[in-house]
Amino acid sequence: MNRQCIKLNKILMMQKNSLIALLDCCFPNANTLFTSPCRELDGHEKWVDFVMKFPHADSVAKLLNSTLETLAKFHSEMDSLASQLPEYETVMSLFGVGKVICSQLIAEIAISSS
Repeated sequence: MNRQCIKLNKILMMQKNSLIALLDCCFPNANTLFTSPCRELDGHEKWVDFVMKFPHADSVAKLLNSTLETLAKFHSEMDSLASQLPEYETVMSLFGVGKVICSQLIAEIAISSS
């Protein structure tokens, strides 16, 4: 699951870069206008939702939001599975580690151990 999450993150970055390139043609640096993080519930970002209001980038924005939603579901499921393990609290106590990094670290350690 973690490897799929990593692959989705790569796809997400390519899609974001494509959207930013399209957006820069009409609204230079529009992606920097909104600095709030992704919504935890569905993974949407404000600047992508803003772009969806304009038809020229509609298809790219929908694809990007679809990827963000899938990634948010992966993160939620990975956290749900990782939180059942005894090492979860130990990894969460590390400085700078949140739910996403914690579940990814646990997944990678489990893969390397097998």
